[in-house]
Amino acid sequence: MIGKNKTPSVGIIDSQSVKTTQKGDPEDMMLAKIKGRKRHIIVDTVGLVIAAEVHSASIQDRDSALNLFAQAKCKVPTLRKFFADQGYIGKLQNRCLLETDVY
Repeated sequence: MIGKNKTPSVGIIDSQSVKTTQKGDPEDMMLAKIKGRKRHIIVDTVGLVIAAEVHSASIQDRDSALNLFAQAKCKVPTLRKFFADQGYIGKLQNRCLLETDVY
């Protein structure tokens, strides 16, 4: 593309939860118990996937994303900034700034 660097400097992270059970057990409705999988992806500004990970849907976004940030930085060392929604704020933000130079 005209005006774009060959290697990205910005990544965008988001997740999607997918239910894996068809069964309607009363247990499924108790205390917002989440059964399923969650997919996290990091893409560049054109939408090309840089890194992806799948895990249990019960794990919070901010708790599982640090490993994905590290994978993305190893694969594309030119990444300097990430955009994320509020699911990734808090301790993850601070760890990224202090430990991995990702913000």
